[in-house]
Parts: sequence; structure tokens; C-alpha cells
Amino acid sequence: FPEGGVPEEDILLDEFKDGAFRLAINHSIPVVPMAFLGGKQRFPFSIYRGGPGSLRVIVNEFLPTDNLTIHDTKSLNKKARDIILSELKSKN
Repeated sequence: FPEGGVPEEDILLDEFKDGAFRLAINHSIPVVPMAFLGGKQRFPFSIYRGGPGSLRVIVNEFLPTDNLTIHDTKSLNKKARDIILSELKSKN
């Protein structure tokens, strides 16, 4: 998961770090953008709310990395984040 931190409560999806995308490009492994719906309700900032339960997951089409170079890292990062953010906005 490339988010790499805990976003503020009002942020739907924080910026992604590049490491996961660099690894995917270096090893020609496709990236699978997955949107986990209901995470902020299941795991809120307050320790007195939330709890165990199910999350809905949307698995999007794989993003191939076969013909990408390390110079494509930022664009792959942005493409994956845009897909996930779009899913989160449309389902909330």
C-alpha cells in the first residue's frame, strides 16, 4: 500500500509514495489499484468507535509495467491514485 502514512481525518486519500511503483517497474510486475470502501468508518480516529467487520473492496484492472522505465514512476503513481480516488468518491 503506497499511501505511507495516516492521512488527516478529512482527507479521503493521501498522496502516494513512489517506492511500490518503482519496485513494480523494476520487476515488471503489474500494479493492481484496489479501493477499500468504508475504512474510515471501520477504523476511525477515535479509539472508542469502530470495530471489527467487513470492508468492500473494488479491484480495478491491472496496470501493466512491462514497457515502463523508472522515469514513468510518477505517471504510474498518479494513474493508480486517480483510479482509486475516483472509486472512493463515487462510492461515498
